Amino acid sequence: MTPAPARGCSGAARTLWEDAEVTAVVALSDVHAAAAIRVARDRGMAVPDDVSVIGYDDAPVAALTDLSTIRQPIVEKGRQAAVMLLDRIAGGGRKRTVLRTRLVERGSTAAPRL
Repeated sequence: MTPAPARGCSGAARTLWEDAEVTAVVALSDVHAAAAIRVARDRGMAVPDDVSVIGYDDAPVAALTDLSTIRQPIVEKGRQAAVMLLDRIAGGGRKRTVLRTRLVERGSTAAPRL
């Protein structure tokens, strides 16, 4: 049996192909991107020839599935979030922090079709 989160990801991924010709998917996590790849392949689409897919996080699943992704500094992101939360609790104002990300190109993306 497929775990509930994976079923939810697959359901969301299937929705992408219901009404339009999709040529690329940008998922908000590598897990969602992996689900999108599975659905694309289930529909007979080749990744990346028919559709490019990219995720976000550079989680271990990305390397295992040859998924292109955006790497973010997850530990630093958590640290910054904790500092910001503690500052707000102490009465401080809202702050914005921008962390550096990096594109990790693997086999799930290709140049656009013309």
